[in-house]
Amino acid sequence: MKTAFPFAAALLLFTAVACSKDDAAVDPEGTVSLNMLNYENGGTQLGNMNVRIDSSDNFSCVNCKIAEMGPVSGLSAIDRHIFTNLAPRVAVKEGYGYAVYRDDDIVEFPSGAKAMLADAVYYRMRVESRLTDSETHESMGAHVKYIATRAERYSLPMPGANEYDMSSSNQYWVTGLPLDKIDEMFIDQPLNIEQIGTPEGEMVLISRPNYGDASGYYRLYFRQKDVWSYVTIKILW
Repeated sequence: MKTAFPFAAALLLFTAVACSKDDAAVDPEGTVSLNMLNYENGGTQLGNMNVRIDSSDNFSCVNCKIAEMGPVSGLSAIDRHIFTNLAPRVAVKEGYGYAVYRDDDIVEFPSGAKAMLADAVYYRMRVESRLTDSETHESMGAHVKYIATRAERYSLPMPGANEYDMSSSNQYWVTGLPLDKIDEMFIDQPLNIEQIGTPEGEMVLISRPNYGDASGYYRLYFRQKDVWSYVTIKILW
């Protein structure tokens, strides 16, 4: 919920980052300009990931992670995924760029590489200036610009779009996969990947244990560059 506030009378906007005409960034289409008040002054929410500014001047969010990308000239400069410094809380810094990802959209593969869910929405944001009380000069939040962006899909299938039924077999060939584009893959336990690729086509041989009840829905995960997707394996008795 956004809280109404008489900004003209009570807030001063201080901009510490100056740009020359050559450095001036053009905002991408769809950019939103927002005055974010911190918790003590109403707690304005950014987008639909519950991103707010806490009383200690940190961006914080629930069920998501934020990556700080350092000083940027504009939102267009935030053109990559950074997963090495993800945190649920990061300091609000004027002139800095950030990216916000849902926790469930980031997966770490066996190699240690992290990737963003293909076609999923994440936020790019930049702190334009601080919001300061005109009388006490205390911080009240920040003026930010942000935009919702969809991750690339590259050659990967849409997440969950393909479902394969191996209910009646202990081994199953998953077909039609762009194996020449896939950098890495793994599968949910207790299923196993037995073979990747055959002379007949781009296929993956999946097996399941001969013991116990393996009923359920499983995922075969793929990574291409910095995005991931999956197909669903169905096993129902």
